Amino acid sequence: MNYFTILKLSQYDGIRKQEFDDSNALPIRLNNRLKQQKHPPMKIAIMYTIFAVISTIANIWSQDISFRIYQGSYALWLAIFVGTAVGLVVKYGLDKRYIFKYQTTSIAHGSKTFYLYTLMGLFTTVIFWGFEYTFDAVYQTAEMRYLGGVIGLAIGYFVKYQLDKRFVFK
Repeated sequence: MNYFTILKLSQYDGIRKQEFDDSNALPIRLNNRLKQQKHPPMKIAIMYTIFAVISTIANIWSQDISFRIYQGSYALWLAIFVGTAVGLVVKYGLDKRYIFKYQTTSIAHGSKTFYLYTLMGLFTTVIFWGFEYTFDAVYQTAEMRYLGGVIGLAIGYFVKYQLDKRFVFK
């Protein structure tokens, strides 16, 4: 089936539908929108929370490993960066597949989607880093630094879901 051979455009429940020469299959973009509507809002919130917890654990675990490997100057910033990178990749994979049920059409489309996801994450990362760094500066203990990180991640994930829904997985 060739998804790029468009015969005509028509309306389908207020969303554009593309009809193809060899079937009435919906194009990937419409298919992505319809898949997003399958889960009720409460189920999405629960799944998103579970995935945020998984990503948070991956983030904090990666930071801990980073601190065990390197304890020199800028160890805190290196650990935060490593944890953020690991958390980003884990969360992107889970969100794309299970929350937004989004399919990319090509490597270029996938790269653009990951770029937008990362760009939206930059804003929320500032929230996370701000809380973690502030807790570290105020309390000067690893436990409080991680607590600040968890609080920052929780707030950041809430904001990120809203941004991703509106700008990335549309």
